[in-house]
Amino acid sequence: MVKKLIKYPGSKLVIIPDIRRIFLESGQEYFVDVFGGSGSVSLNIAGKVVYNDINDELCNLFRVIRSRPDEFLRMAARWTVSKEKFYTYGKSIEEKGKDGENGVSLAFRTFYIFNTRFGGMGETYSTTREKSAYSSVLKILNNFDFIRDAVSKWQIENMDFRELIRKLDSSRSFFYLDPPYPGKNWYRYNFRESDFTDMRDLLKDVRGKYLMNFNAEDQLPHEIFGEASLVKGYPNRNGKYSKSAPRFRYVSFYANFEIS
Repeated sequence: MVKKLIKYPGSKLVIIPDIRRIFLESGQEYFVDVFGGSGSVSLNIAGKVVYNDINDELCNLFRVIRSRPDEFLRMAARWTVSKEKFYTYGKSIEEKGKDGENGVSLAFRTFYIFNTRFGGMGETYSTTREKSAYSSVLKILNNFDFIRDAVSKWQIENMDFRELIRKLDSSRSFFYLDPPYPGKNWYRYNFRESDFTDMRDLLKDVRGKYLMNFNAEDQLPHEIFGEASLVKGYPNRNGKYSKSAPRFRYVSFYANFEIS
């Protein structure tokens, strides 16, 4: 069963089995999650994991889980004792903002926002439907032992992808890249065309191996990186919410070694 901590736009839950398989088949030692985001990929990789994201609040969340998990759980228990208490917390953070918060309180705030609001930074609409946010958070917390154990072994970095790749490139490294979706205002730091070309130039010379993915319909990656190494279809989970949604969505994979 795939484990997750938070919701996140572009989450790769459906393709994690293939990412995990390709990493194992690569024979590499270090799994470097360059755009770690929700951590959903890193949480489901066995081995030496480096989680990286340029968003310092996401990095703080995982660092707190790694070093102060009991404090995080105590705060979570306090605010999830009931549905009413849970949403009282949401109203309180809307009123006071995040000024002065740090460490555990900021980590729980990040956890709450990403699990109750639509959109990468939790800045669009929120939901109070019992069967969505509240029950989902309780389910996540029930699996917290697994999450804590996984994160406790991580190396956590908070770097721009250029700095990270230069620092960690070696013949034993496996770089997994799931860049921000081009043209989507879902992230704190959105990619420009120049970022993609910088990434292309960096990947040309890496000593390690890499796997990168995009939605197959995105044109900009195709223009910059050329023909994909592999295009694969996956069941579209959004299809159950819309009759007009296609049954499958297609993912383009790029790699500097043979994949299938």
